[in-house]
Amino acid sequence: GINAGSVQRIARADERPYPALRGMSRSRDDGEGRKIFIGGLPFSADEIIIREDFGKYGEIEDVYLPRDRESNKPRGFGFVTYRDPRDARDASDAMHGREYNGRE
Repeated sequence: GINAGSVQRIARADERPYPALRGMSRSRDDGEGRKIFIGGLPFSADEIIIREDFGKYGEIEDVYLPRDRESNKPRGFGFVTYRDPRDARDASDAMHGREYNGRE
């Protein structure tokens, strides 16, 4: 599952320390705090499971689960973008520091 502290709200664009992270999402830039990072995902987790588990916090605009370029295997982390930044904050507050096991 996810290690403690691996669900985080992504900082606003102007306070983000790693500009390279900007290009990792398919959705528009997250200047409004609508995106959260989910680390330590089981490799069996897919977009449907993520939408089920994180959709209870609000309407999801985008789920991005990066894959390895060569093997096409999941990389074990992802990003969820909500329509409303308050929903991203709720999800981050609720899931931060908790085990997230997805479903095998």
